[in-house]
Amino acid sequence: MATDTVTPTAMIAELRETTALLRSAQTRVFVMAAEWADAHPDPDATKRSGACIHGCPTEGMPGEDFGGGCANGCVGDPDGFDDPFIPAVRWDAPAAFGAAIGRTTNAASFLIRDAPGRAAPAALGVGPGPDR
Repeated sequence: MATDTVTPTAMIAELRETTALLRSAQTRVFVMAAEWADAHPDPDATKRSGACIHGCPTEGMPGEDFGGGCANGCVGDPDGFDDPFIPAVRWDAPAAFGAAIGRTTNAASFLIRDAPGRAAPAALGVGPGPDR
């Protein structure tokens, strides 16, 4: 019975290829989180101003401007879900998204919160999925 000898060079090449595929898939999930957020806006959300709703300072050291975001993290919103620059999603959107990707609702909420905006797919080099 003949056996194939796998060389370290071939193994490294396969590892690199597999890692590239993994990164591409993870990037696509990240982009889909943004698309999911866009598809599930909170109809009851009010338009938020650029100021922190908890009254945090919006300027840090001289020359630092956080554009309305909290300068040192928000004590009233440590997870950043009330950031005025993050669009609000429907209350049930993270649960379905999390179930689809095998993550908790809380983990899905963070992924949706951190996902890029609509222009990001082109910037990330990720096109629409194959079924679109």
